[in-house]
Amino acid sequence: MELLKEQLGAEGQIIIEIKGGKLIMQASHNHASGSAKVEVAQDAGYFFDKLAKAIPGVMDDALLALIKDAVKNL
Repeated sequence: MELLKEQLGAEGQIIIEIKGGKLIMQASHNHASGSAKVEVAQDAGYFFDKLAKAIPGVMDDALLALIKDAVKNL
């Protein structure tokens, strides 16, 4: 599931998506002389667990738990 796809100038692009239970960020640059691409992937469940601990209170914990379960199958 693609969350964000944004052009960075005329030659760059950033994509943030959830795929296979992972939160993935890709940054790419395509130029006439070559190209570069960087990809970072993080287990989405781990990310949402850490986010829930960082935010005080319990309402966010419940919401993030629902999101965590939902993204397991994406």
